[in-house]
Amino acid sequence: MQTRLNTAAAAGPVRDVNRVFDSINTAAAAPAITLAAAKVTPTDATEKKYPGETAEVEWTVSMAAWAATTVVKAPWNLVLSMETNNARNRVQSSTATLWELNPVTYDDWTWVTTCTNTQWGINDADTSDKVPAATLTNKTPKCTVTSTTAAHMLVIPIAQDLTTTDYSTFFIKFKVAVKLPTNLIG
Repeated sequence: MQTRLNTAAAAGPVRDVNRVFDSINTAAAAPAITLAAAKVTPTDATEKKYPGETAEVEWTVSMAAWAATTVVKAPWNLVLSMETNNARNRVQSSTATLWELNPVTYDDWTWVTTCTNTQWGINDADTSDKVPAATLTNKTPKCTVTSTTAAHMLVIPIAQDLTTTDYSTFFIKFKVAVKLPTNLIG
């Protein structure tokens, strides 16, 4: 950044130079993160699938292609985001002649602010040893939900460094509930 002796943006003698940035480093490509979801139905429980019910989902985050030297220093946030107002309306199909569907408007899907960590680290594929997978020091971090016109975001604060010698076997799993949208007669 330079301060010049006149008001012209790029002309006139330079009075002062301030080296704000020594260098700017950018990665060639951001490392990939994979997110998978599995609905949780407890034993002897009814599946939650109707409007207005709350269903629990186990979210699995994996970073298989990350370099072993990658470290994300604590504190950091894991943020899950759902779009708002996305395909909320069911409208009459212009090609449907046999059925007449009343238009229905749905509320948005929303997060429930209970987050339980079920795995932090190496995936224990050997189920015969009955040793539970490692979890965060704080298994139930205080999750917060923020909503904008574009998205509902669930923010999970992480107070531990994200580091491992082999990201291909490292998994983060959280059980988080979502509220199924209720419908409104259009």
